[in-house]
Amino acid sequence: MQINCFSFFLFFLVALKALGEPIQPISLTNVHQKINLTGKAYYLTTPAEVTVEEVVTKITLGRDLSVFEKVNQGYTADIFWLAIPVKNDLKEKQSVLLEIANPHIDYVQAYWLSDKNVVPFGKETGDNVSFDTRSFNHRNFIWPIEGRGETASWIILRIDKRNSSLLIPVSLWSTSAFVAQETRNDLFYGICFGMMLLVAAYSLFSGLLLQSKIELLYSLFVFTAIFFLATGEGFSFQYLYPSSINFNSLFRVLTTGFSSISLILFSKTFLHLKKYSPGSNRVLNYVLVALLALALLTPFLAAFYFKNSKIFVPLILGHTLVANLACLTGALYSVKFQRQTAIFYLIAYFITFVAGALVVMEDLGWIEKLSLNPLFIGALMEIIVFSLGISFQIKKAVDERNLFATKISKHQNEMMKAYIQGIEKERQRIAGDLHDDIGSRLSNLRRMSSNTQVKQEYIESQIATLSDDIRNLSHQLATPGGHLKGLPQLISELIASFNNPKTKFSFQYYDIPEKIPEDIVQQIYRVVQEACNNIFKHSKASNADIQLFYHGKELVITIEDDGQGFNIQSSSNGLGFTQMHARVESVQGQLEISSQPMKGTLLAISIPFA
Repeated sequence: MQINCFSFFLFFLVALKALGEPIQPISLTNVHQKINLTGKAYYLTTPAEVTVEEVVTKITLGRDLSVFEKVNQGYTADIFWLAIPVKNDLKEKQSVLLEIANPHIDYVQAYWLSDKNVVPFGKETGDNVSFDTRSFNHRNFIWPIEGRGETASWIILRIDKRNSSLLIPVSLWSTSAFVAQETRNDLFYGICFGMMLLVAAYSLFSGLLLQSKIELLYSLFVFTAIFFLATGEGFSFQYLYPSSINFNSLFRVLTTGFSSISLILFSKTFLHLKKYSPGSNRVLNYVLVALLALALLTPFLAAFYFKNSKIFVPLILGHTLVANLACLTGALYSVKFQRQTAIFYLIAYFITFVAGALVVMEDLGWIEKLSLNPLFIGALMEIIVFSLGISFQIKKAVDERNLFATKISKHQNEMMKAYIQGIEKERQRIAGDLHDDIGSRLSNLRRMSSNTQVKQEYIESQIATLSDDIRNLSHQLATPGGHLKGLPQLISELIASFNNPKTKFSFQYYDIPEKIPEDIVQQIYRVVQEACNNIFKHSKASNADIQLFYHGKELVITIEDDGQGFNIQSSSNGLGFTQMHARVESVQGQLEISSQPMKGTLLAISIPFA
């Protein structure tokens, strides 16, 4: 488009009158570092069908032109035109760089306007077209400006990001300053991504090795945070899918959704919210389902989402805000239950909050855009804090496990001591029976055998009775032969030996496997023997019922009597009960005792057995 000198001069006069202040072109030779163009450029908005020629006419006539005073333009349905007055006094081979530090503009086209003509300045680019359309190989939009042999010039940018929030942090850089800044940025981003990848990989390996849920969720959280930050900064489009058209906006929604989901899952587990803050946990479950549904439906409804972004973006942000408040509430509420863990979480939360607040202040133009993304610094510090928090939890779990192992060892020692004491007591009982009963009866028989007045039949009956008592005593001492008779038959014979006129013992069994490990048979037999002996000696019961059955991969034995019962609190540490517990625990079983004075006693034994 040709523009004569008179028209161009008229443009400056009219624009000067319209703006009410003189236009100060920016001398490109004076760009030694970075120049923020807020307050130094001008803009107008138009419908999408308006051409650049029509915009130049508007500028020439001074219509709808305003000073560019803020970075955040909010939601807009129009095309945004940015006009930058420059004095191109660069010499040959000199150059400066024009940068828009926002990689998420759908379409942007630069034009060069001088007293001669208006021409496109590079190709139309944006995150909805291929990355190779960029004039400069960088995640942000950058145009090199070289000497053109013209003094008064304008750079016009046509920016299209309709139906979405528009941020335009635009600056001029000297090439050397930009290269130096990018060198520092690349080092910073390399350190950040390297540390986060290292933490994520270590957590994944550790979680798989130790089967730790918290480590696996932490690894997922860090991986999604990496993709979220890389996509937000423009690295994903530059390196992962540079040729994919219209994919970057979709990928941003997905990374945002899944990073929020992974944070919720990690927070629920890290803070044990199901246990310590059920209300917060329920709220997070609702948000989790909603975000997961939105994230999974995004690939299929992407066009609908972006067309109605004024609805869906606040919806997603609202759910994210609710999730953050629920996490904060849960952390504050759980301080009284898990002080150290909650403090770690609150510190990480505060760091992220400060980083997010800085980004919002940048977007609103309250502070100048920082050279380093605050979210990266916040994420790195947050990951360090969470890593320390998880290390603390792991150390605490290890300490508790060691303490538990010490208690188990102490318990086992007590069980072994009780077992040995039981053996000694049994030996003393047998010695007493042999000395006081069997021995005295043998001495009596010896005297009677020398007495001719005692009938032979009486002596023989006494010998038979004595023989039966010795046999019963030997049966009590002998290890039961489960492999020969089977557990039901052994218990049946045992029960028969305890039946007497005062107490009736009964025994039922159901669905018992044919083969039961010998150690289980022996321990069950001894426990039933001890229980029946207690009933016979102490319970004063009229009836005792023993049941043996197999259910749900467990061997279950119940022993119940209608005797006088006892106080469990005062009797549970007795030697007999201690031995019974030791025998049951030796085969990974459980023993429960229920009794009250004058209400009988119930013993329930369950032993896992597949």
